[in-house]
Amino acid sequence: MEILPGIVFPKICRFLPLEGFPPVICGGFIRTPKEVREILKSGALAVSTSAKDLWRMNEALKEYRQR
Repeated sequence: MEILPGIVFPKICRFLPLEGFPPVICGGFIRTPKEVREILKSGALAVSTSAKDLWRMNEALKEYRQR
């Protein structure tokens, strides 16, 4: 299931009966790594964004953790 705009998911997730729902993907108005982390911590499986800086966020985090 896709939540649009995805940026609101951390604020509304407690009102959604997510148990039994298909995996949640959030998209729309997501611009910073902090927003991505908040959305994922709130239970989303993934985010979609047009912010190119975030497209390789997983790779950047893996490289950082390996240091």
